[in-house]
Amino acid sequence: MILSEGPSDRAALTGFFTDLYSKIDENIEVFFPILSEESINDEGDIETHYNGDITSRNGINDSNILPMLLKLFIHPELKKHPAYEYPSSVCEVIHLVDIDGVYLNDDRIQTGEDQDMEHPYYDDKDNIIIAKDRVALIDRNQRKRANLEKMINTKRLRITMEKDANESREKSYRVFFFSKDLDHVLYGRANNESHYKVSDAQEFANSYYEDPLGMAKFFLEHPNASPFDNYLDSWKWLMDDTETLMPRTNLNVLVSDLLSRAGIKL
Repeated sequence: MILSEGPSDRAALTGFFTDLYSKIDENIEVFFPILSEESINDEGDIETHYNGDITSRNGINDSNILPMLLKLFIHPELKKHPAYEYPSSVCEVIHLVDIDGVYLNDDRIQTGEDQDMEHPYYDDKDNIIIAKDRVALIDRNQRKRANLEKMINTKRLRITMEKDANESREKSYRVFFFSKDLDHVLYGRANNESHYKVSDAQEFANSYYEDPLGMAKFFLEHPNASPFDNYLDSWKWLMDDTETLMPRTNLNVLVSDLLSRAGIKL
């Protein structure tokens, strides 16, 4: 399972990871669950929404972030596939997160003059974030940092289902980042407009359709890929104030690991 924040991650990377995991074991299937949440619309009907960042949500903190991963990501995905044994069929869980400048020093966060701005503006040249509500963004960053610390230091997730309440399963869990987000790393656009995200991601995936190992090479040789092979060190590198708004990623650490497991040398 590869947990992601939205459909653009799924569009860009599903084919790539499906191919790479199949080289490790042809029986492995890759699922890309996106954060799901139910709400009641104006007509009183229940709607399910798929999108969003679990690490920055109000009400989610370092004491409940792990069970919320199960509730909002993993269990809904497992229930879609009743042919699978729960949860023994899960091999491992990979989580992809956008950093959104979360480790930037508070004095680099500014209040914008445009009070109609819908989203913060991430300036990776002057290393600042411009927000409609500076205090709210600082609060979000504090909450998100605490959640990320809990996730980064969690090596295994205990996955249980109601039908399997007496049988605990622990699965390998790792978190990898795009900073500020996927668009920033892949195309150098820190503030890509939402209506371009999926189409840009699909175009990126299509460019490697016949050469999935070419995409592996793209991440391994990316000029902003983590210079550290060690998982925890790759995170510490990003947490520096001057690094967090740069188009950084540690996905190369995951790609290198998967290639090694598949016995592939590029």
